[in-house]
Amino acid sequence: MQNYLGLHNSLGICKFLYIGRHRPSTLARWVRQVAGFEVDMDGVLRLGERLVQLKRLYNVRCGVRSSDDKLPHRLQTEPRRTAGAAACCPTPS
Repeated sequence: MQNYLGLHNSLGICKFLYIGRHRPSTLARWVRQVAGFEVDMDGVLRLGERLVQLKRLYNVRCGVRSSDDKLPHRLQTEPRRTAGAAACCPTPS
C-alpha cells in the first residue's frame, strides 16, 4: 500500500482517489499518459517502491536515521477513544 500510494504523490494525485476506488489500471493509464511508457500493475508497484526508496535515500542524505523513523510520542501515549483504532488496537501501557 505504501508503494501504491507513493506513486500517487509523484503524479500529484490526491490519495482520496484511492478511497473513491479508482482502479489500478486507471493509475497505470495515467502513468502511461504522463511518462509515455507502458506499465502494468506490477510496474505501478515497482515505480512506487522506487519512489519510496528514493525519498528514504534523500532523507538519509539530509541526516535522518532509522532511529528517527518512529511515531510521535503523543500517538504512542495518548489514550484512544472507544471507536476506530481503539476497537482493534489496545492503548500501550
